[in-house]
Amino acid sequence: MRTPLAILLTLTFAVGARPASAQQFLLHGKMVTTHVEGGCWYLDVAGKHYEFIGDSGAVASTHIEGAYVTVLVEAAKGAMSACMVGEVVKLIEVQQSERHPVDMMIADMDIRGKMRKAPDGRWYVVTAKNAKFLLTHPAACYKHNGAKYHRFSRVVHGPDREEYVGTIIGDARKPAPPAPAK
Repeated sequence: MRTPLAILLTLTFAVGARPASAQQFLLHGKMVTTHVEGGCWYLDVAGKHYEFIGDSGAVASTHIEGAYVTVLVEAAKGAMSACMVGEVVKLIEVQQSERHPVDMMIADMDIRGKMRKAPDGRWYVVTAKNAKFLLTHPAACYKHNGAKYHRFSRVVHGPDREEYVGTIIGDARKPAPPAPAK
């Protein structure tokens, strides 16, 4: 017959005592920057956003627009950020970082057109010249076919999808008007 202490020890080792790093988990996603609070970074993992806190060097090493990274993080309960663009997690380690095979050209463009929904559920803008620009995070007002889109936008040009000229990744700052001639 087993004593209560022996049963307790058996259950503890059978179930497994949780290690100190039980709240650590891996994330894999794409790094994105916004113009919120002068420029904020977050990791987009299938539509869910995470902001990193922790060692400033490790966090800065992830700041590559469009890079895909695999990171070890842990929950940062009660942590807040000035950006408030995602769940705040503590960055423990950058395990892998993949850059694009080519440096993608990013340009600020005045885009005017109409919204369309692709068969795969993504939204894009079609201009009068039939150029198509994928819109990564459309506001609710743009999520219906035929909605007018006219914004000064930041666009990543590249071979992401052949049918699209580029991907709109956010609003761009309008250039200052030229100084009046004297």
